[in-house]
Amino acid sequence: MIKKLTFITTLLFTATFLNAQTGPTKRQELGVTFSNFDSFGFTYRVGKENNLWRFSTGLFSVDTRTEEVNNEKTDTNTIRFGFEAGKEFRKPIAEKLDLRYGLELGLNLAHSAIEYDDDRETKHNAYTPKLNFVFGANYKIQGQILIGFEVLPYVGYTMNKSTTTYFDGSEMSNKSNVFEYGVSSTSARLSLVYRFQK
Repeated sequence: MIKKLTFITTLLFTATFLNAQTGPTKRQELGVTFSNFDSFGFTYRVGKENNLWRFSTGLFSVDTRTEEVNNEKTDTNTIRFGFEAGKEFRKPIAEKLDLRYGLELGLNLAHSAIEYDDDRETKHNAYTPKLNFVFGANYKIQGQILIGFEVLPYVGYTMNKSTTTYFDGSEMSNKSNVFEYGVSSTSARLSLVYRFQK
């Protein structure tokens, strides 16, 4: 199921990108996004003045930490990655300020590995297909440089799988699925973008 979902999302992303390239384009934007003070990504937008396709890699973060709780030491390594594709519309509200709104489809992936003192290891994988609602603004700093802020309320479905391997080689697995919606700490993004003409 996960492989099919990933394949369909990738196919949709590719088809949308190719469709965006075939029409007459007037503007392209390339930039970096930041969220939650520890995650970054890249964004590419292409289209007309106030009607653009948007493609993003977001939520890219790598985290390594060591903790000790109740005299038990754990080493945790986590990597997160996500990508989105969608449509964005803009409306000028001041000389250098544009309102942004739209929709996008995305897929977030997360993997973590936890090692315990007693030679146990737990691996956790999470897959979240989602729909983001885009609300934000762009401010033109100077020339072709834009700074942006957006909030992405979302609806998603997370599929989790955890597998714990014990010192004797035995394993225990657990699966869970969670329907989610709302705004999380990673739903607010800052962007620094360079605008250029095609």
